[in-house]
Amino acid sequence: MTKKSLILFMGVLLLAALTTAGAAVSANSSPTSSSSSVSPIQHLEGKGWILTSFVTKNRHFTVLPHTKIDASFSGGTVTGSAGCNRYFAHYRIFRNTIRIQPVGSTLMYCAPKGVMTQEATYLGLLQRMTTYTINANKLRMLDRTGHNGLMFYRQS
Repeated sequence: MTKKSLILFMGVLLLAALTTAGAAVSANSSPTSSSSSVSPIQHLEGKGWILTSFVTKNRHFTVLPHTKIDASFSGGTVTGSAGCNRYFAHYRIFRNTIRIQPVGSTLMYCAPKGVMTQEATYLGLLQRMTTYTINANKLRMLDRTGHNGLMFYRQS
């Protein structure tokens, strides 16, 4: 073999090894299970999630009566109702970390007291979430400080 052929052959082998290693890491990244056959996305995607409470500035809040805040994750896009308006954002997952891009929403006004404040708080928190865990039918998302978060349960 010539020197050029040997270098090309070694480059192809290195690329194949890196590709295989990357596939193994992806297959083993699950936030709630040691099983390598279930990806984190499969845990998060599927049925929607209903927000039950949120924590901001070290204060715990439950969702206002007669409002529903939900989230559905599918194919890199999260959509749902923020209590008054519909919203959407792109997201990326790596193991148990999540990166949610800036959120877009419809622009309706809802009159019941507190609904618009609750919605603004939720949408602000959602795009600051960086980690998540799923335990049974509960989803917990936290920001990088671990002090602010969103708690959901899976829709049945």
